[in-house]
Amino acid sequence: MNKKLQLGIALFLVIASVFMIWGESKQQTIVLGGKAVVMVADVVYAFPELRNSVIAIAGTDQGLGSFLELVSPGFLSKPQPDRNASVETYAGYKPDIFIFKSTMKPTLGKGLEDLGFKVLYLDLESPEDYYKDITALGKLFGLEARANALIQYYKTKVSFVQNLKKPDKLPKVLVVQYTADGLMVPPDSWIQTRMIAMAGGIPIWKGSNPGSGWAKVSPEQLQAWNPDIMLVINYREDAKLAAQKIMKDNAYKAINAIKTGKVFGFAQDFYSWDQPDTRWILGLLWVAKIINPENTQTVQIREEAFEFFNYFYGIDRSAFEEKIAIKFGGSIE
Repeated sequence: MNKKLQLGIALFLVIASVFMIWGESKQQTIVLGGKAVVMVADVVYAFPELRNSVIAIAGTDQGLGSFLELVSPGFLSKPQPDRNASVETYAGYKPDIFIFKSTMKPTLGKGLEDLGFKVLYLDLESPEDYYKDITALGKLFGLEARANALIQYYKTKVSFVQNLKKPDKLPKVLVVQYTADGLMVPPDSWIQTRMIAMAGGIPIWKGSNPGSGWAKVSPEQLQAWNPDIMLVINYREDAKLAAQKIMKDNAYKAINAIKTGKVFGFAQDFYSWDQPDTRWILGLLWVAKIINPENTQTVQIREEAFEFFNYFYGIDRSAFEEKIAIKFGGSIE
């Protein structure tokens, strides 16, 4: 074989290797959108390697500020389609993959799939869903080690809560969302109901709302349930204020939780911790602390929160205190 041919083959192999490496390392572009995009975005951004791959994302501000701008500076400069934008609008971004909540599959998802786009659907409604969906993300993007680490974090905390010594008498707990139209309870299947049972309480409203959304309840129904503890959610402002309003409302004064002062605003920062967002684990720890104080004296919620935000999003102590802890609402110690 002559030298020119040898050089030619060597050059070809070098160029081929470069293209192979580039092809393997090329990041897939991602668009996040549709309803409940907050949950989707927060789990995707728990993978640092994926943050720069997101080229467009629907609005994630629930009214208390933009959390992901803190996690990934420049986040707010990305295109932000409306959560209810059309298939054509989303298709215009031409990403390698869309990631939506599974509830978007029959509508937005199907339309994009019909156009030839790849779509990953995440359920993100329960602890089991989180384990499954995080595993799927890790597998799709070759980030299995990070996925396994996140899942292990969740399972360790869940195991801790479930293995706590329970009170001799389980408290009757009521979770309500405070709205302009009155108080509402979540469905039986939602994570808010699961949290109470996992933490050692009795979700007293269970069985009253088999539907798929929040259901309004009357003062008379609340009096009939007569909960020992009330946990009050408000997605738009400090939940502690909503709890105080309920405490002062004569319509509820006969309820045991009101009489004993055990009405608490659900913990929150940028988002309330009751939701099936990545923060659900903080919500579970906080609920356990509220309803089982005798056996959770070693649990320090602020420290648990710092550990979570540091582990999931790389937020250091200074940023945590200055940007997140300052946003704490509800009844956080």
